[in-house]
Amino acid sequence: MVADPSVLDHRPLAIKIVNTPPCARPQFGLNQAALVFEHYVEAWGTRFTAIFYGNEAENVGAVRSARLIDLELPAIFDAVFVTSGSSGGVKKRLLASDFASRMISAEFEAPCPPLCRVPVDSVPCADPEHTMFTTTQDLHAYAAQLGLEQRPQLSGWAFSAAPPSRAIGKPAGQINLGYLNAPVTWTYSPEIGQYLRSQSGNRQVDALTQLRLHSANVVVLFAHQLYSDIRESTNFYSLEIQFWGQSPALVFRDGQAFEGMWLRPQRAGLFQVVDAAGAPIPLKPGRTWFEFVALDSGVVENNGEWTISATVLPQQTPP
Repeated sequence: MVADPSVLDHRPLAIKIVNTPPCARPQFGLNQAALVFEHYVEAWGTRFTAIFYGNEAENVGAVRSARLIDLELPAIFDAVFVTSGSSGGVKKRLLASDFASRMISAEFEAPCPPLCRVPVDSVPCADPEHTMFTTTQDLHAYAAQLGLEQRPQLSGWAFSAAPPSRAIGKPAGQINLGYLNAPVTWTYSPEIGQYLRSQSGNRQVDALTQLRLHSANVVVLFAHQLYSDIRESTNFYSLEIQFWGQSPALVFRDGQAFEGMWLRPQRAGLFQVVDAAGAPIPLKPGRTWFEFVALDSGVVENNGEWTISATVLPQQTPP
Protein backbone atom coordinates (compact mmCIF):
# COMPACT_ATOMS: atom_id res chain seq x y z
CA MET A 1 0.00 0.00 0.00
CA VAL A 2 1.15 3.53 -0.73
CA ALA A 3 0.44 6.62 1.34
CA ASP A 4 -0.16 8.76 -1.75
CA PRO A 5 -2.01 6.94 -4.57
CA SER A 6 -0.88 9.57 -7.08
CA VAL A 7 2.61 8.01 -7.12
CA LEU A 8 1.06 5.07 -8.97
CA ASP A 9 0.45 7.38 -11.93
CA HIS A 10 4.18 7.21 -12.65
CA ARG A 11 5.44 4.55 -15.03
CA PRO A 12 7.54 1.85 -13.30
CA LEU A 13 11.31 2.14 -13.58
CA ALA A 14 13.42 -0.92 -14.40
CA ILE A 15 16.96 0.03 -13.39
CA LYS A 16 20.03 -2.09 -14.05
CA ILE A 17 22.20 -2.26 -10.88
CA VAL A 18 25.67 -3.67 -10.27
CA ASN A 19 26.28 -6.62 -7.95
CA THR A 20 29.70 -8.02 -8.87
CA PRO A 21 32.60 -7.68 -8.27
CA PRO A 22 32.21 -7.68 -4.47
CA CYS A 23 33.86 -4.28 -4.14
CA ALA A 24 30.81 -2.76 -5.89
CA ARG A 25 28.74 -3.49 -2.77
CA PRO A 26 26.92 -2.03 -0.93
CA GLN A 27 24.59 -0.67 -3.60
CA PHE A 28 22.24 2.27 -3.21
CA GLY A 29 18.44 2.07 -3.22
CA LEU A 30 17.68 -1.65 -3.33
CA ASN A 31 15.51 -1.54 -0.20
CA GLN A 32 13.29 1.02 -1.92
CA ALA A 33 12.63 -1.20 -4.95
CA ALA A 34 9.28 -2.97 -5.22
CA LEU A 35 10.85 -5.97 -6.99
CA VAL A 36 14.39 -7.12 -7.69
CA PHE A 37 15.40 -9.71 -10.30
CA GLU A 38 18.81 -11.36 -9.89
CA HIS A 39 20.46 -13.25 -12.73
CA TYR A 40 23.77 -14.63 -13.91
CA VAL A 41 26.10 -12.58 -16.07
CA GLU A 42 29.35 -13.69 -17.66
CA ALA A 43 32.07 -15.02 -15.32
CA TRP A 44 29.19 -16.32 -13.14
CA GLY A 45 28.66 -13.26 -11.05
CA THR A 46 25.16 -11.78 -10.82
CA ARG A 47 23.46 -8.50 -11.67
CA PHE A 48 20.11 -6.96 -10.73
CA THR A 49 17.19 -5.43 -12.57
CA ALA A 50 15.30 -3.50 -9.89
CA ILE A 51 11.70 -2.38 -10.47
CA PHE A 52 10.80 0.85 -8.67
CA TYR A 53 7.09 1.57 -8.38
CA GLY A 54 5.34 3.29 -5.49
CA ASN A 55 8.52 4.26 -3.60
CA GLU A 56 11.12 6.92 -4.35
CA ALA A 57 14.87 6.55 -3.83
CA GLU A 58 17.16 9.56 -3.61
CA ASN A 59 20.16 7.57 -4.83
CA VAL A 60 20.19 4.40 -6.94
CA GLY A 61 23.20 2.57 -8.31
CA ALA A 62 25.69 1.96 -9.44
CA VAL A 63 23.78 1.77 -12.75
CA ARG A 64 25.27 -0.82 -15.10
CA SER A 65 24.77 -2.28 -18.55
CA ALA A 66 21.88 -4.33 -19.91
CA ARG A 67 21.73 -8.06 -20.58
CA LEU A 68 19.41 -10.19 -22.69
CA ILE A 69 16.95 -10.77 -19.80
CA ASP A 70 16.22 -7.04 -20.07
CA LEU A 71 14.45 -7.65 -23.36
CA GLU A 72 11.71 -9.25 -21.23
CA LEU A 73 11.35 -7.44 -17.90
CA PRO A 74 10.46 -3.90 -19.12
CA ALA A 75 7.78 -5.41 -21.37
CA ILE A 76 6.23 -7.30 -18.43
CA PHE A 77 5.91 -4.19 -16.23
CA ASP A 78 5.32 -1.55 -18.96
CA ALA A 79 8.42 0.10 -17.51
CA VAL A 80 10.96 2.70 -18.49
CA PHE A 81 14.27 0.85 -18.82
CA VAL A 82 17.32 2.56 -17.32
CA THR A 83 20.86 1.41 -18.07
CA SER A 84 24.38 2.69 -18.53
CA GLY A 85 24.63 1.01 -21.92
CA SER A 86 24.88 -2.42 -23.53
CA SER A 87 27.02 -4.54 -25.81
CA GLY A 88 26.53 -4.12 -29.54
CA GLY A 89 24.32 -7.19 -29.96
CA VAL A 90 22.13 -6.43 -26.94
CA LYS A 91 21.81 -2.79 -28.02
CA LYS A 92 20.62 -3.88 -31.46
CA ARG A 93 17.91 -6.05 -29.92
CA LEU A 94 16.85 -3.36 -27.46
CA LEU A 95 16.46 -0.85 -30.28
CA ALA A 96 14.26 -3.35 -32.12
CA SER A 97 12.11 -4.05 -29.05
CA ASP A 98 8.57 -2.85 -28.39
CA PHE A 99 9.82 -0.58 -25.57
CA ALA A 100 12.69 1.05 -27.50
CA SER A 101 11.09 4.47 -26.98
CA ARG A 102 11.07 3.88 -23.20
CA MET A 103 14.83 3.58 -22.67
CA ILE A 104 16.94 6.04 -20.70
CA SER A 105 20.61 5.29 -21.23
CA ALA A 106 23.93 7.06 -21.31
CA GLU A 107 24.60 5.56 -24.73
CA PHE A 108 21.41 7.26 -25.98
CA GLU A 109 22.63 10.63 -24.69
CA ALA A 110 20.61 10.80 -21.50
CA PRO A 111 21.81 13.93 -19.64
CA CYS A 112 22.80 14.49 -16.03
CA PRO A 113 20.37 14.48 -14.37
CA PRO A 114 19.00 11.81 -14.44
CA LEU A 115 22.17 9.74 -15.14
CA CYS A 116 25.18 11.27 -13.41
CA ARG A 117 28.79 10.21 -12.95
CA VAL A 118 30.53 10.62 -9.60
CA PRO A 119 34.33 10.89 -9.18
CA VAL A 120 36.01 7.54 -9.67
CA ASP A 121 37.87 7.84 -6.37
CA SER A 122 34.52 8.11 -4.54
CA VAL A 123 33.36 4.56 -5.42
CA PRO A 124 34.67 1.48 -3.62
CA CYS A 125 36.06 -0.27 -6.71
CA ALA A 126 37.72 2.92 -8.03
CA ASP A 127 36.42 1.74 -11.40
CA PRO A 128 34.83 4.14 -13.92
CA GLU A 129 32.23 1.47 -14.77
CA HIS A 130 30.77 1.83 -11.28
CA THR A 131 30.39 5.62 -11.18
CA MET A 132 26.92 6.15 -12.65
CA PHE A 133 24.05 6.92 -10.26
CA THR A 134 20.52 8.25 -10.50
CA THR A 135 17.43 9.11 -8.47
CA THR A 136 13.88 7.97 -9.10
CA GLN A 137 12.68 11.57 -8.86
CA ASP A 138 15.07 12.68 -11.62
CA LEU A 139 14.11 9.71 -13.77
CA HIS A 140 10.40 10.48 -13.47
CA ALA A 141 11.02 14.14 -14.32
CA TYR A 142 13.06 13.21 -17.40
CA ALA A 143 10.51 10.57 -18.43
CA ALA A 144 7.81 13.25 -18.23
CA GLN A 145 9.87 15.50 -20.54
CA LEU A 146 9.99 12.60 -23.02
CA GLY A 147 6.25 12.01 -22.73
CA LEU A 148 6.74 8.61 -21.13
CA GLU A 149 4.98 9.09 -17.79
CA GLN A 150 1.85 6.95 -17.77
CA ARG A 151 0.15 4.74 -15.23
CA PRO A 152 0.74 1.09 -16.16
CA GLN A 153 -2.08 -1.40 -16.60
CA LEU A 154 -0.88 -4.09 -14.19
CA SER A 155 -3.12 -6.75 -12.72
CA GLY A 156 -3.22 -10.44 -12.01
CA TRP A 157 -0.96 -11.03 -9.01
CA ALA A 158 -2.43 -12.14 -5.70
CA PHE A 159 -1.33 -10.80 -2.31
CA SER A 160 -2.27 -11.94 1.17
CA ALA A 161 -0.93 -11.13 4.62
CA ALA A 162 -1.61 -14.77 5.56
CA PRO A 163 0.27 -17.68 3.94
CA PRO A 164 -1.61 -19.76 1.35
CA SER A 165 -4.27 -21.98 2.86
CA ARG A 166 -4.79 -24.26 -0.15
CA ALA A 167 -1.15 -25.27 -0.36
CA ILE A 168 0.86 -27.09 2.27
CA GLY A 169 4.02 -25.15 2.90
CA LYS A 170 7.29 -26.72 3.98
CA PRO A 171 9.60 -25.14 6.56
CA ALA A 172 12.06 -22.72 4.97
CA GLY A 173 14.18 -20.87 7.48
CA GLN A 174 17.14 -20.55 5.13
CA ILE A 175 17.60 -20.44 1.35
CA ASN A 176 21.01 -20.99 -0.22
CA LEU A 177 21.43 -20.05 -3.87
CA GLY A 178 24.67 -21.42 -5.26
CA TYR A 179 25.54 -18.73 -7.78
CA LEU A 180 29.10 -19.76 -8.58
CA ASN A 181 30.93 -16.48 -7.94
CA ALA A 182 28.20 -14.74 -5.94
CA PRO A 183 26.49 -17.25 -3.59
CA VAL A 184 23.40 -15.92 -1.81
CA THR A 185 21.83 -16.84 1.51
CA TRP A 186 18.40 -15.67 2.64
CA THR A 187 17.65 -16.22 6.34
CA TYR A 188 14.13 -15.84 7.68
CA SER A 189 13.67 -13.53 10.65
CA PRO A 190 10.44 -14.34 12.55
CA GLU A 191 10.84 -11.08 14.49
CA ILE A 192 10.29 -8.90 11.42
CA GLY A 193 8.65 -11.48 9.13
CA GLN A 194 11.24 -10.92 6.40
CA TYR A 195 14.08 -12.78 4.73
CA LEU A 196 17.50 -11.18 5.33
CA ARG A 197 20.13 -11.31 2.60
CA SER A 198 23.79 -12.28 2.69
CA GLN A 199 26.12 -12.60 -0.29
CA SER A 200 29.39 -14.51 -0.38
CA GLY A 201 29.04 -15.04 3.37
CA ASN A 202 28.65 -11.33 4.22
CA ARG A 203 25.55 -9.49 5.36
CA GLN A 204 24.38 -7.29 2.51
CA VAL A 205 23.10 -3.79 3.28
CA ASP A 206 21.64 -0.86 1.37
CA ALA A 207 24.19 1.97 1.32
CA LEU A 208 21.33 4.48 1.17
CA THR A 209 19.87 3.48 4.53
CA GLN A 210 22.58 1.24 6.04
CA LEU A 211 19.84 -1.32 6.69
CA ARG A 212 20.16 -5.00 5.87
CA LEU A 213 18.70 -5.99 2.50
CA HIS A 214 15.42 -7.73 3.23
CA SER A 215 12.42 -9.08 1.37
CA ALA A 216 8.95 -10.31 2.24
CA ASN A 217 9.12 -12.91 -0.55
CA VAL A 218 11.90 -14.77 -2.32
CA VAL A 219 10.77 -16.46 -5.53
CA VAL A 220 13.10 -18.82 -7.38
CA LEU A 221 12.35 -18.95 -11.11
CA PHE A 222 13.72 -21.95 -13.00
CA ALA A 223 14.26 -21.11 -16.67
CA HIS A 224 16.10 -22.53 -19.66
CA GLN A 225 19.41 -20.75 -20.19
CA LEU A 226 21.72 -20.86 -23.19
CA TYR A 227 24.52 -18.87 -24.72
CA SER A 228 23.77 -16.41 -27.50
CA ASP A 229 26.21 -15.31 -30.19
CA ILE A 230 26.51 -11.85 -28.58
CA ARG A 231 30.00 -11.17 -27.26
CA GLU A 232 30.03 -9.45 -23.86
CA SER A 233 33.80 -9.67 -23.37
CA THR A 234 36.83 -11.35 -24.89
CA ASN A 235 36.06 -14.71 -23.27
CA PHE A 236 32.32 -14.66 -22.62
CA TYR A 237 29.09 -14.49 -24.57
CA SER A 238 25.78 -13.13 -23.37
CA LEU A 239 23.56 -15.63 -21.57
CA GLU A 240 19.94 -15.83 -22.73
CA ILE A 241 17.44 -16.61 -19.97
CA GLN A 242 14.31 -17.80 -21.76
CA PHE A 243 11.65 -16.26 -19.56
CA TRP A 244 8.61 -17.22 -21.59
CA GLY A 245 6.27 -20.21 -21.57
CA GLN A 246 6.27 -21.97 -18.20
CA SER A 247 8.63 -23.72 -15.80
CA PRO A 248 8.89 -24.61 -12.08
CA ALA A 249 9.04 -22.00 -9.34
CA LEU A 250 9.53 -21.95 -5.57
CA VAL A 251 7.86 -19.27 -3.45
CA PHE A 252 9.35 -18.56 -0.03
CA ARG A 253 7.39 -16.44 2.44
CA ASP A 254 6.74 -16.45 6.20
CA GLY A 255 9.46 -19.05 6.72
CA GLN A 256 7.70 -21.51 4.43
CA ALA A 257 8.26 -22.85 0.91
CA PHE A 258 5.51 -23.39 -1.66
CA GLU A 259 6.13 -25.30 -4.86
CA GLY A 260 4.54 -24.13 -8.08
CA MET A 261 5.02 -22.99 -11.65
CA TRP A 262 5.59 -19.65 -13.33
CA LEU A 263 3.46 -18.97 -16.41
CA ARG A 264 4.12 -16.35 -19.06
CA PRO A 265 1.89 -17.12 -22.06
CA GLN A 266 2.09 -13.62 -23.56
CA ARG A 267 4.80 -10.98 -23.79
CA ALA A 268 3.10 -7.99 -22.15
CA GLY A 269 1.55 -8.05 -18.70
CA LEU A 270 2.37 -9.79 -15.46
CA PHE A 271 3.48 -13.40 -15.44
CA GLN A 272 1.81 -15.73 -12.94
CA VAL A 273 3.11 -18.02 -10.19
CA VAL A 274 0.57 -20.77 -9.52
CA ASP A 275 0.18 -23.91 -7.44
CA ALA A 276 -0.49 -27.45 -8.69
CA ALA A 277 -4.20 -26.62 -9.08
CA GLY A 278 -3.43 -23.59 -11.25
CA ALA A 279 -4.43 -21.07 -8.58
CA PRO A 280 -2.17 -18.05 -7.95
CA ILE A 281 0.20 -18.42 -5.00
CA PRO A 282 -0.33 -15.18 -3.07
CA LEU A 283 2.71 -13.09 -2.26
CA LYS A 284 3.13 -11.43 1.10
CA PRO A 285 2.64 -7.65 0.82
CA GLY A 286 6.06 -6.06 0.54
CA ARG A 287 9.18 -6.46 -1.56
CA THR A 288 9.79 -9.57 -3.68
CA TRP A 289 13.18 -10.78 -4.90
CA PHE A 290 13.14 -13.07 -7.93
CA GLU A 291 16.12 -15.38 -8.37
CA PHE A 292 16.71 -16.84 -11.85
CA VAL A 293 18.36 -20.28 -11.95
CA ALA A 294 18.80 -22.85 -14.71
CA LEU A 295 16.17 -25.54 -15.28
CA ASP A 296 18.49 -28.33 -14.18
CA SER A 297 19.52 -26.64 -10.94
CA GLY A 298 19.38 -29.07 -8.05
CA VAL A 299 17.08 -28.52 -5.06
CA VAL A 300 17.80 -30.06 -1.66
CA GLU A 301 15.78 -29.47 1.51
CA ASN A 302 17.12 -30.47 4.93
CA ASN A 303 15.35 -29.47 8.14
CA GLY A 304 14.06 -26.22 6.70
CA GLU A 305 17.29 -25.31 4.89
CA TRP A 306 16.89 -25.16 1.12
CA THR A 307 19.85 -25.32 -1.21
CA ILE A 308 19.47 -24.54 -4.92
CA SER A 309 22.57 -25.27 -6.96
CA ALA A 310 22.15 -22.58 -9.69
CA THR A 311 24.07 -24.64 -12.22
CA VAL A 312 26.18 -23.05 -14.94
CA LEU A 313 26.82 -23.87 -18.57
CA PRO A 314 30.30 -24.85 -19.68
CA GLN A 315 32.32 -21.87 -20.90
CA GLN A 316 31.35 -21.24 -24.50
CA THR A 317 33.83 -21.64 -27.29
CA PRO A 318 33.64 -18.51 -29.45
CA PRO A 319 31.72 -19.28 -32.67
